[in-house]
Amino acid sequence: RSNDAYGRQLSFNAIVSGNDVYVLYTDNKKNKSLSEKEVPEVHIQGYGGYLACVKLDQHGTISKKYLTEIEDFETNFYIRRFVQGDHGNIIYTARKLRRNSIISLEVQ
Repeated sequence: RSNDAYGRQLSFNAIVSGNDVYVLYTDNKKNKSLSEKEVPEVHIQGYGGYLACVKLDQHGTISKKYLTEIEDFETNFYIRRFVQGDHGNIIYTARKLRRNSIISLEVQ
């Protein structure tokens, strides 16, 4: 949920790597240890959260992984700016307060 027109943390990104599709989104911290039968908590922009990644492989198998906490980013955070890396990773480049950052996260 977002209170502004952009919702930069609430966007999602889909990346195709080989025969796999990775969907990235921000999830509420309370959802990290939910069972399949529990109702997930709503994530609200600006209240932290985890960068989550759901992988769908060529056989239809779905797996979910939490990559990092949003607070770990010492820069502006936009999910749409992640791109596929060359080694089972995703890469994010950003600039904040005259500081350049390159972030690489393993997704496989």
